[in-house]
Amino acid sequence: PPKHDPSKFVFPVLKSANILQCMAELGIDLSKEELTEPHRHKDKIRKVFWQLLDICCGITEEDLEKQAPPTDGVTHPEVHDSFIDMMFFRDLRKCMTNCGVFDFSWKDLHVPRKDRLRTQLSALINMAKRTAELNEPRAAYLAELALRHDENKELEAHREEAMAKNYEVMEAMDKIVSECDELENEISRRNK
Repeated sequence: PPKHDPSKFVFPVLKSANILQCMAELGIDLSKEELTEPHRHKDKIRKVFWQLLDICCGITEEDLEKQAPPTDGVTHPEVHDSFIDMMFFRDLRKCMTNCGVFDFSWKDLHVPRKDRLRTQLSALINMAKRTAELNEPRAAYLAELALRHDENKELEAHREEAMAKNYEVMEAMDKIVSECDELENEISRRNK
């Protein structure tokens, strides 16, 4: 892959106040203190990343738990948590790369720094807003598609009903034609 200059981003790096406002709009609880001192709030920052991963990529913690191997009969079940942690990092890093942050590392999760966090959240907010913008017409399209699907089912039911009636009429006509043929044959025999 081509080298990316981490000092050049394809998204605006937001000011702290803008980040807090956008996070609130996204329904994510984040305080100014948590944003400016992330190293003191690692668990909270991790939770924020989980929420943004869900918003941007539709990946939840429950999804990753389902993908992890079962812990039945495992002598060290804590490895299960490490496995989920690794999958979370893998998916978050992929999301970050898609957002334009190409240098996201394990350290960003475990020793978050204010300046890097601001950049990362700016990227994720940008992606979340773009995702929402794309999903609006998509949602309208899907609703229209569902409506057309329902209409199609209704028309299909009417068509099947009409075909059944048509079949009954055709059988009745066949019976009448058969009776007419018999009558014609009977008349022909009597006229001989």
